[in-house]
Amino acid sequence: MDIFQRYAPFIQDFIYRNNWESLRAVQVAAGDAVFHSDDNLLLSASTASGKTEAAFCPILTLFQEDMLSGPKTWIK
Repeated sequence: MDIFQRYAPFIQDFIYRNNWESLRAVQVAAGDAVFHSDDNLLLSASTASGKTEAAFCPILTLFQEDMLSGPKTWIK
């Protein structure tokens, strides 16, 4: 499964509505790290390279998956 397919449906819809032709390399690499490892991630790239989306798209996907999996107790 590619990174785009792993994104939450509302993120895929956003990408389609905004006519993105493809994900940028930093977005694919960040998605791979967020989805497939427990390692920390540091994004470094030039201005307007897609860093914000590289971080937020996979993180928002994980938030949605967590919310859909049922109630959680956040305070221990």
